[in-house]
Amino acid sequence: MRAFLLKLISVALIGSGGYYTWDKVSAPKLDLKSNIVMYADGDDHTARTVMELLKLKKLLCGFVPVKNMQDIVALKMMERLKDAGIASSDGNSVSTPYFSIDGKLVRHEKFMALLARLPLPYSEEYPYAYIVVYGIPGCGFTYSGIRELEDNNLKYEFRDVNDPRYRPRFDALMAARDIKSIDWPVMDVSGHILVKPPIETILKYYH
Repeated sequence: MRAFLLKLISVALIGSGGYYTWDKVSAPKLDLKSNIVMYADGDDHTARTVMELLKLKKLLCGFVPVKNMQDIVALKMMERLKDAGIASSDGNSVSTPYFSIDGKLVRHEKFMALLARLPLPYSEEYPYAYIVVYGIPGCGFTYSGIRELEDNNLKYEFRDVNDPRYRPRFDALMAARDIKSIDWPVMDVSGHILVKPPIETILKYYH
């Protein structure tokens, strides 16, 4: 009876389709020892952002490029993808990126939910004191923040958030710290992510 009630509550919370998919392919455990593989188009922004987020959380992840249905068929995974709710029942569409955790296939949404439960370790991009400024060229607020750094003789690296080379890491940093409201500039000061920080705060963490 208890199991039935728990099942009924789960269906009410996440919907019958979501529950039965999750129940059919039970949620695997995700930790630092997990064997993770991502299947995605290497040029996909979402995939690149997730890879950066995995790096921030100190997780190793293999990568298998998947650009089209022929790739998936070549991997001989279609039936497994259907069972996991990643591929449509007719096998004509597949939601990417998708993942395997210790051999169990997981949809992107469920993988991100598992990932969000893991703590974010303190993470410095460089092994020395540094300032990385994320902003927008031509933005007055970004320029003001940079000018304040220069007035205090602080060296910095500027990264345009519209540049595809830097956007995935920026989005990963925001997601990892659950920062939803952004004022420019955003600075990574020796591993501390600061939104439009005053110079006093920058000097506090610049070491």
